[in-house]
Amino acid sequence: MTVIEKVGIFVYTLGLGVLNRDVSERFQRSGETSSRVFHEVLEAITARSKGYHGLAREMIKPEDPTFQETPPKIMNDNRYMPYFKEL
Repeated sequence: MTVIEKVGIFVYTLGLGVLNRDVSERFQRSGETSSRVFHEVLEAITARSKGYHGLAREMIKPEDPTFQETPPKIMNDNRYMPYFKEL
């Protein structure tokens, strides 16, 4: 099975919130294979080894971890700003 197919199974499962049975039917794999591949990709994304914090932690990291400033995209958009005004 290719890496692209493995990631496809992972994204399909998360994106649609489908059951393992649906994934197995869509990708023509056994339920055991679908489950194993999902967990394999999940482990690769979240793994911590040899000082590496995992792909997810590196990719999904806020620019301002203390959230002290409101991002310009929110400040300059009237749809969001009413919720971020100081009381």
